[in-house]
Amino acid sequence: MLFVLSSLVALVLHVTLGWQWSIVGGVVAGLGAHRFGWAVGSIAVGLGWMLLVLYNFSAAPAETARFVEITSGLFGNMTGATLVLTTILIGVLLGGLGGTIGALARSLAPSFGEKTPSS
Repeated sequence: MLFVLSSLVALVLHVTLGWQWSIVGGVVAGLGAHRFGWAVGSIAVGLGWMLLVLYNFSAAPAETARFVEITSGLFGNMTGATLVLTTILIGVLLGGLGGTIGALARSLAPSFGEKTPSS
Protein backbone atom coordinates (compact mmCIF):
# COMPACT_ATOMS: atom_id res chain seq x y z
CA MET A 1 0.00 0.00 0.00
CA LEU A 2 2.85 2.38 0.87
CA PHE A 3 4.50 1.75 -2.49
CA VAL A 4 1.32 2.56 -4.42
CA LEU A 5 0.63 5.62 -2.27
CA SER A 6 4.11 7.05 -2.73
CA SER A 7 4.00 6.38 -6.49
CA LEU A 8 0.65 8.18 -6.72
CA VAL A 9 1.95 11.12 -4.68
CA ALA A 10 4.96 11.39 -6.99
CA LEU A 11 2.79 11.17 -10.11
CA VAL A 12 0.17 13.68 -8.97
CA LEU A 13 2.76 16.21 -7.83
CA HIS A 14 4.79 15.71 -11.01
CA VAL A 15 1.78 16.40 -13.22
CA THR A 16 0.28 19.25 -11.17
CA LEU A 17 3.27 21.14 -9.76
CA GLY A 18 6.25 19.98 -11.81
CA TRP A 19 8.89 17.26 -11.87
CA GLN A 20 10.78 18.77 -8.92
CA TRP A 21 7.93 17.90 -6.57
CA SER A 22 8.23 14.18 -7.32
CA ILE A 23 10.74 14.00 -4.49
CA VAL A 24 7.84 14.21 -2.03
CA GLY A 25 6.71 10.76 -3.19
CA GLY A 26 10.15 9.47 -2.25
CA VAL A 27 9.94 11.17 1.14
CA VAL A 28 6.58 9.49 1.77
CA ALA A 29 8.12 6.14 0.83
CA GLY A 30 11.10 6.72 3.13
CA LEU A 31 8.89 7.75 6.03
CA GLY A 32 6.76 4.64 5.74
CA ALA A 33 9.41 2.07 4.92
CA HIS A 34 10.77 0.08 7.82
CA ARG A 35 14.02 -0.63 5.98
CA PHE A 36 15.70 0.55 2.80
CA GLY A 37 13.72 3.77 2.46
CA TRP A 38 16.06 4.94 -0.27
CA ALA A 39 15.30 1.86 -2.37
CA VAL A 40 11.54 2.10 -1.87
CA GLY A 41 11.66 5.79 -2.80
CA SER A 42 13.81 5.07 -5.86
CA ILE A 43 11.49 2.40 -7.18
CA ALA A 44 8.30 4.34 -6.39
CA VAL A 45 9.34 7.57 -8.11
CA GLY A 46 11.16 5.77 -10.93
CA LEU A 47 8.07 3.67 -11.61
CA GLY A 48 5.94 6.83 -11.64
CA TRP A 49 8.22 8.50 -14.17
CA MET A 50 8.27 5.34 -16.29
CA LEU A 51 4.46 5.27 -16.29
CA LEU A 52 4.41 8.90 -17.43
CA VAL A 53 6.77 8.10 -20.30
CA LEU A 54 4.64 5.11 -21.31
CA TYR A 55 1.50 7.24 -21.12
CA ASN A 56 3.07 9.88 -23.36
CA PHE A 57 4.02 7.26 -25.95
CA SER A 58 0.54 5.71 -25.85
CA ALA A 59 -1.44 9.00 -25.87
CA ALA A 60 0.56 10.77 -28.58
CA PRO A 61 3.08 8.37 -30.13
CA ALA A 62 4.10 10.44 -33.14
CA GLU A 63 4.49 13.67 -31.19
CA THR A 64 6.39 12.00 -28.35
CA ALA A 65 8.72 10.23 -30.78
CA ARG A 66 9.41 13.54 -32.55
CA PHE A 67 10.05 15.25 -29.21
CA VAL A 68 12.49 12.51 -28.18
CA GLU A 69 14.23 12.76 -31.56
CA ILE A 70 14.69 16.54 -31.31
CA THR A 71 15.68 16.50 -27.64
CA SER A 72 18.18 13.67 -28.07
CA GLY A 73 19.77 15.66 -30.91
CA LEU A 74 20.20 18.60 -28.56
CA PHE A 75 22.04 16.37 -26.09
CA GLY A 76 24.88 15.45 -28.42
CA ASN A 77 23.06 13.13 -30.79
CA MET A 78 22.33 10.47 -28.19
CA THR A 79 19.83 7.80 -29.12
CA GLY A 80 16.18 8.21 -28.21
CA ALA A 81 16.26 5.12 -26.01
CA THR A 82 19.20 6.55 -24.07
CA LEU A 83 17.31 9.80 -23.52
CA VAL A 84 14.23 7.98 -22.23
CA LEU A 85 16.32 5.77 -19.93
CA THR A 86 18.22 8.81 -18.66
CA THR A 87 14.92 10.51 -17.87
CA ILE A 88 13.77 7.49 -15.86
CA LEU A 89 17.17 7.31 -14.13
CA ILE A 90 16.76 10.91 -13.00
CA GLY A 91 13.41 9.93 -11.48
CA VAL A 92 15.05 6.96 -9.73
CA LEU A 93 17.80 9.18 -8.31
CA LEU A 94 15.29 11.82 -7.20
CA GLY A 95 13.18 9.14 -5.51
CA GLY A 96 16.26 7.72 -3.78
CA LEU A 97 17.12 11.14 -2.43
CA GLY A 98 13.55 11.60 -1.20
CA GLY A 99 13.53 8.13 0.33
CA THR A 100 16.77 8.87 2.14
CA ILE A 101 15.34 12.13 3.49
CA GLY A 102 12.19 10.32 4.63
CA ALA A 103 14.18 7.52 6.28
CA LEU A 104 16.40 10.04 8.07
CA ALA A 105 13.35 11.96 9.26
CA ARG A 106 11.87 8.71 10.53
CA SER A 107 15.07 7.90 12.43
CA LEU A 108 14.98 11.32 14.08
CA ALA A 109 11.51 10.56 15.42
CA PRO A 110 11.67 6.83 16.23
CA SER A 111 8.10 6.75 17.48
CA PHE A 112 6.75 8.00 14.13
CA GLY A 113 3.93 5.75 13.07
CA GLU A 114 4.19 3.51 16.11
CA LYS A 115 1.62 3.29 18.85
CA THR A 116 2.90 4.00 22.33
CA PRO A 117 1.59 1.94 25.23
CA SER A 118 -0.69 3.94 27.47
CA SER A 119 0.45 4.29 31.05
